Amino acid sequence: MEEESTSPGEQRGQVVQRATMKMRSEDDVDKQTQELKTITRLQEQCRALQIQAVKEKTVKNRATLALLRKNIRHGIQDGALAKKYDQQTISKACGKDMPTRLAHCRCTMEVAREKLRKHVFDRVNVHNVLLHLVRLRGKQLESKQLELASLQNQPDASKEQLRLLQVIRQLENNIEKTMIKITTSQNIHLLYVELLDYLKKELAGYPTELDKLQNLVVDYCSELSDMTVMSQDAMMITDQVKMNMRQKEATFIEERRARENRLNQQKKLIDKIHTKETNEKYRGRTDLKFSNLMSTETLNVRKRETSKEDIEYQTYLTALVEKVKTTVRCSHLWDITGQFLAQRNTEDNLELQMEDCEERRSQLEALMKKLEAEETLLKFHQTPSSVSFKSIQEKMKDMLGKEEDRLRLAHTNMTKSQKLLLTIQTGIDNLYLRLMGIPLPGAQVLAQWGTGLVPPPQQRSWEMSPSSCLQKEAVPPDSLDVHSKLAYCEGKLLHLANSVQMLSRTEEVALGQGWGGAYSSHVPLELTVHRVLQVNTKVRDALESSTLKEKQNTRISFEDLEEDIIGTVSGLGYWAAQRGEWMWETFQFADMDQSYVPSRAEIKRQAQQLIEESLKISKKKKKKK
Repeated sequence: MEEESTSPGEQRGQVVQRATMKMRSEDDVDKQTQELKTITRLQEQCRALQIQAVKEKTVKNRATLALLRKNIRHGIQDGALAKKYDQQTISKACGKDMPTRLAHCRCTMEVAREKLRKHVFDRVNVHNVLLHLVRLRGKQLESKQLELASLQNQPDASKEQLRLLQVIRQLENNIEKTMIKITTSQNIHLLYVELLDYLKKELAGYPTELDKLQNLVVDYCSELSDMTVMSQDAMMITDQVKMNMRQKEATFIEERRARENRLNQQKKLIDKIHTKETNEKYRGRTDLKFSNLMSTETLNVRKRETSKEDIEYQTYLTALVEKVKTTVRCSHLWDITGQFLAQRNTEDNLELQMEDCEERRSQLEALMKKLEAEETLLKFHQTPSSVSFKSIQEKMKDMLGKEEDRLRLAHTNMTKSQKLLLTIQTGIDNLYLRLMGIPLPGAQVLAQWGTGLVPPPQQRSWEMSPSSCLQKEAVPPDSLDVHSKLAYCEGKLLHLANSVQMLSRTEEVALGQGWGGAYSSHVPLELTVHRVLQVNTKVRDALESSTLKEKQNTRISFEDLEEDIIGTVSGLGYWAAQRGEWMWETFQFADMDQSYVPSRAEIKRQAQQLIEESLKISKKKKKKK
């Protein structure tokens, strides 16, 4: 009996020790949960402070941007007014000179004044240079007239002098060719110098634009570094929050499982207790019904036995109830369901907090994506002005390439025309040298040439009558141009034609007694032309046969083109008897429209038109937006 009486007390002590241990572990869990709650509150406060700091910084940046835009707008307005006043003064200064006005309309007042002053000084210098050249030419003309007078007073030249004259003329032709090449090379050099000046001016404007772009890049880099630091901080915070949330989720799931296990165990115990109570009640009723059948001793023994079992069972049940109370933290049994409902409400609240945290995380991710997009825009952003500038630059390059092609075509046409002109000059010189040794009958013309009674060699032969052409000079001066040489050759050829007519009496009867009106009106024009061509062929054959035997004559091989040109030069003019005038053939040169080279003013005008078109297009796009 003593052993039986002491065993329940020891069991109670053990149960109390276990209960105290569980209470201590639950207190530790509560402390940990409170610490975690404080950490989460601190993290939320830090996040709110960071968001507030970012908002304040954005507000400050917006205010500074508004001020800067206002200052830029005022500066643009002041610049526009200054440009307007400058353009008015420049237009007043230029007057009706539209090219200079268009050239200086984009410049400032000081630059336009300096350019106009420089232009005036250049024009004055050019005027002075031209006056100096005129004086020099006058002096040269006086010296040439004196030389001409001295040469006219000299006797006829010998063969050696004629040979030297021929050499001198060849050298003069070579000098003229070299002068033409020198002038073309000088023009090309001047064009390249102007292009170089223009490119230098363009290059002088690039450093300022590059400095501006560099400053913009530095500002964007600084802003980008700030944004990257902010994004890194936000990423760190989000990672820390994710880690804490994962830990809380794991602990919450573990606690939930433990609570579910405890609740299941407690439900099983409560069900067992209810079944035992019902069984005991049923047993008590049966004992009352059959109490008369049993003796008193057996009843006492059963009562004792049942009392011991009941005590053990009651102690066990009380221990279990105490355990449930300690776990649920309730003083009464009827408060257990309310505690379970409160725990379920706390679970729902925690789930809502988790959903809020996930929403915040999604918002932070969206903000991160937005910041990354802004970073890429700031890295690789191109303003519309730079795009329009690039398109205008490409258009200008295309136009410059087209103009260069046209310039090359003009150069090729010029070289072709120069070659053709040189071949014509060589043909005329060849004919002139062939006709040099033929004497003219009029010796008085030599004395009258210098006095001005006979027209000079520069006067064209189609401006004179055929009778005056017959009285031409046999020995012309040394320096003659192409037209004078042609006139000289024409006079010689006419003289030869007249001499051939004097020899052939039959042709004189058919054609008349001379060129000055011997043609009758009954002779047709085709017959006269045919006769003149026959006379020309006979004269050419006679000249070739007479000059073959001379020692000074050297045979020169010309191309087919040059022979054709010489033939056309020898048969340039023919007399139309019916009309009573000279008919002349004209050379067919290339059209000037094909070799058109625009000036710098036209190129600038086209560039300004392109810029204005691009600005109009950009303004229309802005209005549509």
